[in-house]
Amino acid sequence: TAVTTTMGANTRVIPDLENEAMTAATLANVVMLLRVALIVLVFNPALLYYLYLPLGVMFVAGIFVASYFYVKSKHKTHQGQPIRLGSPFSIRPALTFGLLISIILAVSKMATYYASSAGLYLTALFAGLADVDAITISSSQLASAASVLPTAAVFAILIAVFVNLGI
Repeated sequence: TAVTTTMGANTRVIPDLENEAMTAATLANVVMLLRVALIVLVFNPALLYYLYLPLGVMFVAGIFVASYFYVKSKHKTHQGQPIRLGSPFSIRPALTFGLLISIILAVSKMATYYASSAGLYLTALFAGLADVDAITISSSQLASAASVLPTAAVFAILIAVFVNLGI
């Protein structure tokens, strides 16, 4: 989400950056899919059985799309401009992420308790607007604790992924 937002902002400032921005944003989304698979592998490997096909198809499609924009960007000749990046090492984002995971886990458990799978799906819908990691961890844990069916956890993860890809 951060890469996509940054690339979108840079295309307004730097002329002819659209193809490079699309390449970067698409590759960031491909990495997000790998991150989802890794998180599921760590927290509930049994869910990978349900996720490998949809994540795999999205991964392959993302690689093709990124390749298309990469090749298209190589046909242009323009002078690149440096993009300023901040330090990736900071305690604040780590604490924010920890808080987000805690909130999503608590909301997911309450929503599942009061509204069953539909509550988890609604939580996934809103969580996907910001990030997929927290709802992926939460759904994986809920499924491993038998609070939700594995298919419900997978559906929640995919909702968050699709929402996140859509923004």
